[in-house]
Amino acid sequence: MELGALTCRPKAAKCDQCPVAAHCLAHQKGLVESLPTPKPRTKWKQIKETLWVVTNGDQIAMRTAQEGEWWTGLQILPRGLELGDSQLLGDIKYTVTTHKITAQVVLVESTELPEGCSWFEVEQLAKAA
Repeated sequence: MELGALTCRPKAAKCDQCPVAAHCLAHQKGLVESLPTPKPRTKWKQIKETLWVVTNGDQIAMRTAQEGEWWTGLQILPRGLELGDSQLLGDIKYTVTTHKITAQVVLVESTELPEGCSWFEVEQLAKAA
């Protein structure tokens, strides 16, 4: 452990002080400066989406994520709606694997249930998948 931390360091190896230099393949092959190879940088995909918080009194519209979507089978807020009067609640940022997502959260009061959604009482949300 100390050998790697103090002697065999990635950018400043001290091979002349190393007790195992005679057995080291990197030293023998002249690869000390090129090892360890750095991990490739993560290629992030930026995604922007709008999450609609559609309410009807104490109810909120949720839909079940379909096969092939993130969170398949779980209840999620509807996306991709075109609704009337709305209020911007703000943005949230989160990461899923290599995706950096910025979600604009919009509140709208409506008695009309968006297609594919179901009404949930607000207190039911803690129990919903």
